[in-house]
Amino acid sequence: MTDPARADAGLPPDSARRQRKAFLIVGALALLHVVLVQGYTGLFWGAHGQWLDEVSRFAGGAVPYRDFSWSSPPLALWIVGGMARLTGTTLAAISATTAVLFLLIVALFLYVLKRLTPQLVLPIALPAVLCATAYASRSGVPLPLGTISPAGPVGFLCLLGAAALVLSAVDRLSRRAAILAGVLVGLALLSKQDYWLSGSYALLAGTLLLARRRATMDLLLAPIAACAVTVGLGAAVVIWQSGLVPLLRMLIRPDNVVDVAVGAVPSLEQLTVEVAGTACRCGCAARSADADPRHHRQ
Repeated sequence: MTDPARADAGLPPDSARRQRKAFLIVGALALLHVVLVQGYTGLFWGAHGQWLDEVSRFAGGAVPYRDFSWSSPPLALWIVGGMARLTGTTLAAISATTAVLFLLIVALFLYVLKRLTPQLVLPIALPAVLCATAYASRSGVPLPLGTISPAGPVGFLCLLGAAALVLSAVDRLSRRAAILAGVLVGLALLSKQDYWLSGSYALLAGTLLLARRRATMDLLLAPIAACAVTVGLGAAVVIWQSGLVPLLRMLIRPDNVVDVAVGAVPSLEQLTVEVAGTACRCGCAARSADADPRHHRQ
């Protein structure tokens, strides 16, 4: 049986050269964008200034949800604030961390495109990166500076990584890839509320595709269990750091409830689009897996 992990098998001889060209062009544009927007914050007293202050407070030893409000789950604050403890809390130091996150997202996006559409990497990646860099600053600062909150880029990076690992788990029936995919989905859930629905879809789609490959029950449950353990450990760390009573008081304060309900949770329009898109993608994924002869055991 042909290994379906070799997505580029049987492609034209110049396919690898075109992929390298796409990686170089898109990577160069991403680096150029990082250089051009360094230091540009727009209205510094907006959301960007707020989360920079929160990152600085965390780097100084303050505890989120107890000493100050953080309207998202804690992973992005742990990552960016943890790096700020090492590199400093200046705008340049924090922006360097968020710029690395941006470049990792671009690299992982290119890798996923290479796996899914090996002959269309440049036609898809180029307009996607151009549109993303052009329109991201409408609601916040540019992508390399962390946008409206670093929780967005961190969660998206985790979700992209989970998607890549789901592909690997389905292709190779790999338990390790399935577990790592579940861990990354859990980390995405610990990043921002916007990824709760899309992360759940990633688990559902991965489980559905594994079932189509007639995977064993332990392999089907591996990503779900890994995600649950990751989220549980994250919640335990938050409770241990902040204390259960201060955390509950912070969560039920009227101003924080409004902040989460209005600013941090996806809008009804976004949820409608995501639910409809999720239903369509689940149907397409199930049909594709059923129709692809490589995904049937001989």
